[in-house]
Amino acid sequence: MSLDFNLAELHTALNELDRFTRNKIGNEALKEAAKPLERNIKETIRELNEDTGKLRQSIRIGNIKTTSKGKKILVGIAEDKYEQCKYGFFQHYGTSRGVVGTRWAEIAFYESIDECDLIIVKKIQSELMKVGK
Repeated sequence: MSLDFNLAELHTALNELDRFTRNKIGNEALKEAAKPLERNIKETIRELNEDTGKLRQSIRIGNIKTTSKGKKILVGIAEDKYEQCKYGFFQHYGTSRGVVGTRWAEIAFYESIDECDLIIVKKIQSELMKVGK
């Protein structure tokens, strides 16, 4: 009596599990890291603009997208709110008639980038520690 087992199938299954784990950890880290950016964008809008609240309320964390360079998550004006908040574009960049933009999105991004990076690193480390046990 012998035991036959196809190691190729096991190797394929382990690779799939590895890919699944990588994607899960990466997605969770991106979602966590986007929260401080969203918060900072809303605070920056409140500080720089005479705010009715519409633009601030339209800021959302988007879906994770996979590109050739990796994964990205968009934080900004929600697609379903764009028509009523498209003036946010003009507040950010300014207009051709001499209104200077406030650059609210860039300010918030550069203020948040270090915190976002740290959150990603900590989340990945903690998840890897769980897998390593």
